[in-house]
Amino acid sequence: MARIRSVHPGFFTDEDIVEVSALARLLLIGLGVEADDKGLFPWKAKTLKMRIYPADNVDMNALLSELEAEGLIKRYEFEGKHYGAIRNFRKHQRPKSPNDVHPCPPEILKYVGLEVTDSSNDNAPTDPIPPIGGDDEGQFPPKGENAIQMEDGGWRGSFSNEKQVDFADFWKAWPDKVSKQKAQEAWVQVPHDERAIAARTCAAWHKAWKGRNPKASNISPATFLLERRWTDEGFAAKAQASEGKALRFWADRINSGAFLAEGSVNPTTARALLDEGLVTAEKLKERGIAA
Repeated sequence: MARIRSVHPGFFTDEDIVEVSALARLLLIGLGVEADDKGLFPWKAKTLKMRIYPADNVDMNALLSELEAEGLIKRYEFEGKHYGAIRNFRKHQRPKSPNDVHPCPPEILKYVGLEVTDSSNDNAPTDPIPPIGGDDEGQFPPKGENAIQMEDGGWRGSFSNEKQVDFADFWKAWPDKVSKQKAQEAWVQVPHDERAIAARTCAAWHKAWKGRNPKASNISPATFLLERRWTDEGFAAKAQASEGKALRFWADRINSGAFLAEGSVNPTTARALLDEGLVTAEKLKERGIAA
């Protein structure tokens, strides 16, 4: 789940970071964007290459090894899956409402700069939030320098006077709080331009579905997301208003020249923007968006 992150000017003169190659330094910034709010990311070289260096001929395994050798990232295994952790990530990034996406053991929490709470199960993953006191040394960036778009790790702007939605918005709206981990994993697979619709319509959809299927077992939030159930026949009309807001949001971002994460506007959305007359084909081409 890519997020907008802040980069402190001190990053470029850090004694450890300048020891690695320029490509590895750029990768470290890219990993910070791809990581969850604890500084953790799936250790998948091919996927990371496509996300961070899609048009470059680079050896991602070699770059990851370079960062790991310098102690800037650490590879670990949890329940048979491989992940990476960014050293002291949470000493530099302090999201107000952190999302717990990837699991990890307590020693990895210490590595990313989180305090570990007491637990009867030493292998249980947890996501405590470190206390933020008056000492801002090491904050990234220091107190008072946070640009508005960097607060809480995400861009805030004109979207019907609301912030860009994230998993916390969806989870707050979903009626049955079950299988959160699976729901988080499903959320990252939802196209960016559909997340607002998913979050805003999930409660109404759930109520309508329960009304039609009173004796059925509850549907999981992960199923709702993976199957894109907000597009169900007979329910699309309820989502139309939100969909219109989403299109206007993307049109504003495209026409204003604002930052757009790669792939955030898919071809289906691009065609809808053209059909509604909200953007021109020339503007899409200029922004590198296929329709």
